[in-house]
Amino acid sequence: MTPSERAALTAALERGLPYAGLRDLEPDPNLLLYLPTTMTATGEVVPLSREENVLELACAHPDPDLSPIRSRFPRLRLEVCISPADDVRSVLGAMSERFG
Repeated sequence: MTPSERAALTAALERGLPYAGLRDLEPDPNLLLYLPTTMTATGEVVPLSREENVLELACAHPDPDLSPIRSRFPRLRLEVCISPADDVRSVLGAMSERFG
C-alpha cells in the first residue's frame, strides 16, 4: 500500500466516508462539465459518475470545497468518496490529455 493510499484509507475511516481506488477508472469526459476548471486544476476532485440527480465525486481530501458545484447545480446531490491523492491527480491528468 502506498503512502497516498494509506492516507486516503485512514481519512475515509476517520470520517465514515467510502474509499475508492481509481487505478482502473475509465473516466467519462462529459462529467468534467460539472467541475469548474479551478477544481480540476487543484487536482483534488474527480467526477466518477452521474445517475439521475446524483453526482459521485472522488476527493483527495475529506472536506473539499464543493460550493462551486453546488451553486451551479443546486438540485444535484453530491456524494463524496475518498481516493488517494496520487490516483486523483493521475486520472485528472489522463482526462486532460485525452479530452482536454
